[in-house]
Amino acid sequence: MDAELIVRCPAKLNLFLEVVRRRPDGYHDLDTVMQAIDLYDDLHIEPRPGPALTLECSDPSLPTDGRNLVIRAAQALRERAGCRGGAHLRLVKRIPSEAGLGGGSSDAAGAIAGLARAWRLGLSSAELADVAAAVGSDVAFFLTGGAAHCTGRGERVEPLAVRAGFHAVLLCPPVGVSTAAAYRELRFPLTAIEINSTMMRRALGEGSLDALGRCLFNRLEPPAFRLEPSLAEVKAQLAASPLLAGALMTGSGSAIFGLCRPDDATRARESAATLRAGPVCVVRSIDHGVRITRG
Repeated sequence: MDAELIVRCPAKLNLFLEVVRRRPDGYHDLDTVMQAIDLYDDLHIEPRPGPALTLECSDPSLPTDGRNLVIRAAQALRERAGCRGGAHLRLVKRIPSEAGLGGGSSDAAGAIAGLARAWRLGLSSAELADVAAAVGSDVAFFLTGGAAHCTGRGERVEPLAVRAGFHAVLLCPPVGVSTAAAYRELRFPLTAIEINSTMMRRALGEGSLDALGRCLFNRLEPPAFRLEPSLAEVKAQLAASPLLAGALMTGSGSAIFGLCRPDDATRARESAATLRAGPVCVVRSIDHGVRITRG
């Protein structure tokens, strides 16, 4: 077994998110374009010879048992590989929870990639993706990261070519939105829209920030805003900034981002901070998913 590994687990933004239909199994089919960003959790992995899997977390509000996706991912990987390896996992959280940034899914992907390396399982990328899909809807995306078009529950991942990266101002309000609650609040039939994921994919390929801004869409905004009306006002105020090419809530919320040019990033962050709606930072798009380093 390897010595301690550290896996960097990035957050993501949904640049486009459409709900296609409600499935008989209770999940929803999605049509979404996701982009990994340079906001990271760190997962420290110490492989151990026995079968015990233990987790400690820097955020005391998060569970460290089988309710945590990291433990569920480790168990699923072990079952798939037929191994009995153990590990002590230490999760350092920086990605806010219940913000639509995918922190839990990214951490799960980090556990899959990191433990596969630590236990020397020799599984293929496709096999790891199968494990990820079984653990959670967005988990497979974080194995590859970058920009991707994701369908099904989000587990079918098609990497996208991006001509130019972008910066974004990320605002994290102090309220959370439950993913399950946001989906329950959806009102069918859904109204038609004039933009689609193909247009967003084209905008990414062109590298035009203005085109990206015109294609931003999230079907979960209306239900999330009904659950937390303050978020609608935050988004409207952020979108009004002349320094931003567009604003959108990511995932089921509550984080809201605005696209900006690198030269405008500092002023855009300072402007967003005046809203006093929560912590603000500048993030950049990245071309990778979870990454493994040595301890």
